[in-house]
Amino acid sequence: MGLSDLRFAIIGAGRPNQNIGSHDSYNGVGEYHAMAIVKHARLEAVCSKSENSARTLAGKFGVKDVYTDYRRVLERKDIDAVTIAVPSGLHGDIAIEAAGAGKHILLEKPIDVTLEKAEKVVAECESRNVKLCVAFHHRFGILREVKKAVECGDIGKLVLTNAFCRRYRSREYFTQSGWRGTWELDGGGCLMNQGIHIIDSMLWLAGGVESVYGFTGNFTHPYIEVEDTAVASLKFLDGSLGILEATTSCCPDLSDRIEIHGELGSVILDGYPLKILLRVSKGEKMQEPAGIETDRPATNQPAMYSSMHDGLIRDLVEAIQEDREPLVNGHEGLKSLLLIDAVYRSSESRKED
Repeated sequence: MGLSDLRFAIIGAGRPNQNIGSHDSYNGVGEYHAMAIVKHARLEAVCSKSENSARTLAGKFGVKDVYTDYRRVLERKDIDAVTIAVPSGLHGDIAIEAAGAGKHILLEKPIDVTLEKAEKVVAECESRNVKLCVAFHHRFGILREVKKAVECGDIGKLVLTNAFCRRYRSREYFTQSGWRGTWELDGGGCLMNQGIHIIDSMLWLAGGVESVYGFTGNFTHPYIEVEDTAVASLKFLDGSLGILEATTSCCPDLSDRIEIHGELGSVILDGYPLKILLRVSKGEKMQEPAGIETDRPATNQPAMYSSMHDGLIRDLVEAIQEDREPLVNGHEGLKSLLLIDAVYRSSESRKED
C-alpha cells in the first residue's frame, strides 16, 4: 500500500532515542510509532508533557505542530487517529476522550491499569465507531509463522506452553521515571509492565486460560510498590498446562522465552525480539519461513523490532480504510490484562482463580 491520506498525531513522546538505529527499551516508544506512521500515513503533530521531548521527536520527522496539552490535539478536526504512549495509568482517560472526539486509536499496552477502566475504553470505542488497536506488536513478527504452525497442527495437540520474562531492572530505571513501579500509574510490576508482551504472545499462540494459581513477591526492589517476581501455574481452555514466570530481578537479564510443546513437536523462541531457537515437527526440523533470520543475537535486531511496529500501524491504517476491526483490537488487548488480574487475585487470596 502507498502513503494514505490519514493524519496521525502522537500523544506521549517519552525520551526519544538520539540514535534511531538502536533499540533502547528505556526510552519513549513514540519514536517507533513515528517511524511506522511516516511509512503509511501522515504524521501531523506530536504531543508530550515535556515540550523538549515533543520538539525533539517532531524535529526528527519534520513535524511542525507540537503540543503539551493532548486536548488541543483532540480538538483538531483534521486529525484522524492518535497513538497514545503515556504512563499506563493515564491510558484509559485519554483514550476515552480520544474516542469521544472521533479519533481512531493505537494504544500502548496495557489498555489501562484496571480492568474496569480498560473495559470502558473498549466499550466507548465501539459505541463511537472508532477503531482501537492495542500495541502488542510482537504479533507482527516471527510469532505469525509460529501461530500458523500451531493452527495447522504441525506440532500436534498442545501439551505444555511456558512463557518466561526474565529481566533485570536497576534502581535508576524506576526512580528516574516517577511512575514506574507504582500501582496508580504502572498498574503492577514485572507482570503488568515487562511481562505483558510475552503473556499476550503466549495467549495468542496457546489460547485462553481456564484457571490460574499464582504467587507474586518483591525481593530486590523494596523502593517500588509492586511485584518484581511472579510465577503462575496455568490450565488452558483446551486442557493443556503451562507455566508463567516474570521477574525484573534476574541478573544478568535473560530476556524473554516461549516454549510450546505438542504431541508431534516443539517450538522454542527466545530473545527480545523473539527468535526461533528450535522448531521441530514429528522429530524432524521444520522448514524456516523465507526471509526470517533465526540465528542473529537479539541485540542485533533493531530493524526487526521496528518492523513489528510497522505492521501494527499498517494494519490500523488498513482497518480504518476497509472499515474492519484491527487484528489486535480492544477485546484482544483485554486478554492479557484479564490473566494478569487473575494472577494478582490468586496471589492475594492464595487460591486458584
